[in-house]
Amino acid sequence: MGRTRNTSLKSFSIGREKEFVWPLIHDAMKAAGEQLFIVASPWSPPPWVKTAFENINGETVAVLMNGNDREEEVSISLGGKSMMLVLPEHSIATVIIH
Repeated sequence: MGRTRNTSLKSFSIGREKEFVWPLIHDAMKAAGEQLFIVASPWSPPPWVKTAFENINGETVAVLMNGNDREEEVSISLGGKSMMLVLPEHSIATVIIH
């Protein structure tokens, strides 16, 4: 916990991929003995980028998504009310703000 929002992406890194994923891909290419076609999924942005607010029957509903492989802290502020949530890895949360 205690993470700060990386809105400037200053701490963005593909170091994990370089260290763990790329060597596996190279090993697979060697083992196959031929060209491989790889389909990769894009980086999943942090939850604060994937927050949607809707007004349903006069109440504000926030839908939060965390597609990352670690929990994320999310702060919601709306209409003078605020709350902090911790979203588990690969989760979706719906919050109704009264």
